[in-house]
Amino acid sequence: MRYEKGRKDASRQRIMDVATDRFRSDGIAASGLAGIMGEAGLTNGAFYPHFPSKAALVRESVAAALEVQATQIQELLAAGGLSMAIDAYLSAEHRDNPGKGCASA
Repeated sequence: MRYEKGRKDASRQRIMDVATDRFRSDGIAASGLAGIMGEAGLTNGAFYPHFPSKAALVRESVAAALEVQATQIQELLAAGGLSMAIDAYLSAEHRDNPGKGCASA
C-alpha cells in the first residue's frame, strides 16, 4: 500500500522525534525499535521503509539533535550572552527533562 509523500514524511518525523527523546532519556542501547515504533504509533515493520537500520536512525537523530542544540545555544548567546546560555543549560528544567536535554550527553 502506497501513501502520499506528506504522510510518509510525517511518519518518519514521528519516528525521529520519539527516537531522539528516547536516546537522550534512556540511552541508545536501552532504546529498542519496538518501543520507539509503538510510541510513534506505528508497527515494527513500518520502520524499514524509513531507515535501513537502528544505526542509521541513531546517526540521523543525533545529527538533528546537535543541529537544534547548536541553534538554541546561538540564540541564547545572541539574546543574553554567555551567562544566559550557561544558566539555561544548568537550569532545573533542562536537568529534569533528559529527553529534551543535551544531545551529546
